[in-house]
Amino acid sequence: MYEVLVVLIIRKTSLPKKNPMKLATAILFALCVSSVFAQDNEDVYVLSPFMVMEAGSSLPAVTLKKRADNLLLEVTLVNDSRDETMRSGEILKTLTGMIEDAKKIDNLKIIFERKTITLSNLGDVTITSYSSRSDTSSCELLLKLPLKADQDADVVVDKLQKSAKNVKVDGRTIVSAGDIGLSVENPEQYRRKILGMIAEDYKFLLNTFDNRFQILVHNLNGRVQWQRSSVSDLDLYIGYEYEVLAPDTQSLNVKTNEDY
Repeated sequence: MYEVLVVLIIRKTSLPKKNPMKLATAILFALCVSSVFAQDNEDVYVLSPFMVMEAGSSLPAVTLKKRADNLLLEVTLVNDSRDETMRSGEILKTLTGMIEDAKKIDNLKIIFERKTITLSNLGDVTITSYSSRSDTSSCELLLKLPLKADQDADVVVDKLQKSAKNVKVDGRTIVSAGDIGLSVENPEQYRRKILGMIAEDYKFLLNTFDNRFQILVHNLNGRVQWQRSSVSDLDLYIGYEYEVLAPDTQSLNVKTNEDY
């Protein structure tokens, strides 16, 4: 369990008092503008390891915990046969066997540069030098399996790792399995839900302090961001900020209707 420290800073200025309704209108305008940004339908792949967050981290107070839609396993095919053409051929034969074996496992996909690889588009796979060595070739792939809401993530991880371990290699090809990653389908679809959570937190602050302060919300027009929190989970968030002012002061960071 982590403790969250919230510090409210009251800034006093000598600016003339503005109509609170206009400030409220400005906040409402920010909320409306934030909802009209274009939405992406792309999956987001997160391959970096998760970090245990400590008090004082950069995450905002309001986040949406999201279980991954898919788990990923980084797989690299490496070959050091003497001839480049031979190396490429042995890697492609190994990959062909992987594609055939993947058909035996429900929903297992082989991904290269965000594209599902099948026998029909095998030519789209690029084979490059391994670690800048001209005598060694390699190909970096991802194995991808869906993660159901009620499914044990360890079971899916085990399936991915066994799939990599059981690859039938051709020639001098070596299969190297890397880290477990995850993907989330179109994180922008959760934007309104996150904004609703921020709005609820905003109401809570107003009620808690009995409207003794002005509390403004900034940066609501930002895109949905994410940070991995476990093997199978992400924290989705919008990088908003609160500004807390005394009742008779005006924010220097927000425009009112008179400023437009």
